[in-house]
Amino acid sequence: DLAGQLRRLHVPAPPDAPDNPFRGVPLASAADRFGARWRALRPRCPPALVRAVDATWQEALEAGDHARPPVWLHGDPHPDNTVLTEDATGTPLGPPAPVLVDFGDLCAGDPASDLGIALTHFTPTGAAVFRAHYDAGRVPDEDLWRRATGWSLAVATVFAAQPPADVLHAIGWGFLHQYDPRTGFSPAAGSAG
Repeated sequence: DLAGQLRRLHVPAPPDAPDNPFRGVPLASAADRFGARWRALRPRCPPALVRAVDATWQEALEAGDHARPPVWLHGDPHPDNTVLTEDATGTPLGPPAPVLVDFGDLCAGDPASDLGIALTHFTPTGAAVFRAHYDAGRVPDEDLWRRATGWSLAVATVFAAQPPADVLHAIGWGFLHQYDPRTGFSPAAGSAG
């Protein structure tokens, strides 16, 4: 599963691992770019969604920083960089599980950016399952998931700003419009199943 692939990848990186100015960095470094995109998109959103995105973004910015050693990151685990495995007839070769491809943004940093990008694959229920699998056997890090939710909003606005013919456009708008007033955009801890 995608959570398992990222969990196996997110191990401490060596000091000479590459960095990336846009991935694995503090969420605040994306604030200006997010703000510009969000200002352009928000006139097309209902007022409740605007308030939800604004509040969720602020909460994500206020989350504690990544205080652990940098880990390896895929850098760009969005839906266009995952492949479902099936045979030539379209028959799955096993349980449908996305396989990550395109490691061109491989770097080290805060796993919240990878997790946030990955959240754009899922409905709220799927996101809760993803989080439960990623957190299995660990003490959940609420600040990590708040930062990840901020990254998911940042990435969703990148996707939504794409031309309508681009599949990522629909993914971005779909993610933004799945806001749930009970759980927000964030996968709730322990809500899977």
